[in-house]
Amino acid sequence: MNHRATFRKIKHSVQLLFIGKRYMAPPISLEHLSLLNKEFYDNFNFFGRDKLFNLLRSKYGDKAMSSRQIADRLKQEEINQIFTPSKGKA
Repeated sequence: MNHRATFRKIKHSVQLLFIGKRYMAPPISLEHLSLLNKEFYDNFNFFGRDKLFNLLRSKYGDKAMSSRQIADRLKQEEINQIFTPSKGKA
């Protein structure tokens, strides 16, 4: 199955990658990655996507990354995978 990938501008001029029927966040830049690592590891803000997004927005304004980018990054972090509660049967 070959899906055509295109970028579409959604509200607030954020570009999302559209593949097939699913929107995906653009790749995280090095600047965004350093901001996230600084807040997550250096300042010990081990929060979920929403709380971390609000924290970054209040501190950095428009320089902060989108909540989808934060969610994508948190899925890759081992510490988040270990301490995220299971959604299924144990």
